[in-house]
Amino acid sequence: MKKTEFGAPAATETCSETSSVNDKEINKTTFENPKQFYAAFFSLSALALAAAFSSTSLSVSLATIAQHFSLSTPKTFWLATSTALTSTVIQPCCATLADVLGRKKSLTISAAALAIGSLIGALAQNYATIISGRSIQGIGAGGVYAISDIIITDIVPLRHRGKWFAFISISAAIGTTMGPILSGVLTKEGSWRWIFAINVIMTVIAILACLWALPSTTRGRDRLSKLRKVDFIGFTILSVSLVALLVPLMQATVVFPWKDARTLVPLLIGFLGIMVFLIFEQKFAKSPLIPLADFNNRTCLLTFFCTLLHGLVLWCLMYYLPVYYEFVKGYDMLRSGLAILPETSTLVFSSALIGVLVSWSGRYRWAIWLGWAVSAMGVGILYLLDQSTPVSQWIGLNLAAGIGMGILFGALGFAIQASVEPERVPIAITMFSFFRSFGAALGIAIGSAMVSSETENSQEMLPMDLDSRMAALRKIWIFCTAVCALAFVASLGIQSFSLEKPLNTSEEQDKEANAIV
Repeated sequence: MKKTEFGAPAATETCSETSSVNDKEINKTTFENPKQFYAAFFSLSALALAAAFSSTSLSVSLATIAQHFSLSTPKTFWLATSTALTSTVIQPCCATLADVLGRKKSLTISAAALAIGSLIGALAQNYATIISGRSIQGIGAGGVYAISDIIITDIVPLRHRGKWFAFISISAAIGTTMGPILSGVLTKEGSWRWIFAINVIMTVIAILACLWALPSTTRGRDRLSKLRKVDFIGFTILSVSLVALLVPLMQATVVFPWKDARTLVPLLIGFLGIMVFLIFEQKFAKSPLIPLADFNNRTCLLTFFCTLLHGLVLWCLMYYLPVYYEFVKGYDMLRSGLAILPETSTLVFSSALIGVLVSWSGRYRWAIWLGWAVSAMGVGILYLLDQSTPVSQWIGLNLAAGIGMGILFGALGFAIQASVEPERVPIAITMFSFFRSFGAALGIAIGSAMVSSETENSQEMLPMDLDSRMAALRKIWIFCTAVCALAFVASLGIQSFSLEKPLNTSEEQDKEANAIV
């Protein structure tokens, strides 16, 4: 009998043959009973919440921590962004890690890294220790995101994945929103160290839930031979190149100006390194880290491109809308964090809804087109925001952008998974997460460049007058609107593939049945 990577009988029938498939029937294709299926998703959701919390929880308390350790502006900046850097760099290798070690073990290792990094942060006595903890947190969070997505592709047929991905996204959105709020409360009423301690507690509970809920199978016999085939050279080239590329992008205008050699030289090295990596993977790698030949169809390439642009626009909004509330409206940081709830709440709702609708209709292109159209309109009307905009109006102006971004969150994943063979879905979904994270780094960097263009003092936004701040933010909104329009045009080339695909039942998996150990 064919088996999924979880070692359970696979759903060999397609969704067209079982158009009335319900949640209970999907559960039985992988788990012994529905309760175990739901428990598995609860544990994955708990990990997503902890990972998202770790990414945003320091935003409100950065000034307090910087004062505690007497940090300079560059050191404070890297304390905030080091998790994003390491999270992005680690993601391309997560599919290989999951294949070699197994889903359950690799997820547990990633979650353990998140917990250990949080513990180091909670106990840190100097800057070197706390920045190390934050970097380890990022490695863990990146692994949790990528491997959780891979597990979902293993246990749920393609047509029904949308709503389950949405559930994970809801947890991540709660963690993202809860981070600044809880951080402000803990810093004000207690100590910033409790921010890390809370993350340790959440992550450990989630790890225990995963160990209990995720099923185990017979251990594979040829794990050592698979480890020998890992493309360590390709991984090293790619990791070094990404660090060289992302560091100057993320720190430009904060640490060094864009025109500084310390920004331009690493950028050049990073681009050249990416070119070397692509050539090496195509010509020399025996077992490529990223099998480029499997992702050269038009839909795959366009979806990766649209995903990068989605991450760019989304994080421009998430990063610079609080700047509007804090520096233009005069809100404190805690209230600024609450003010982005119109975006985060509508994003979560529309993402969940579109997952259900695409699963029901069996078509995804309409959702991608609708998402980019609504996003272009929603980001464009943010141009109307100014210092005198009342609360009721800025809430209304922010809804459309959140809805559009949420639609894309739910829809783009269908396109990338439908356009590749089932056995390539794990690496495809990993690269999907990577491009969104890379787009986020680009969005923050480009927005920072636009802000710096409005003032000769590129180190701080505080000295800028109100007109300069609004001009910089409006440049960002116009740019993001143009990006959405470009993405809409590009998405017209995405082809329609059937979602009526069973779970992966390759012969290799049938022999080994060792993805979760």
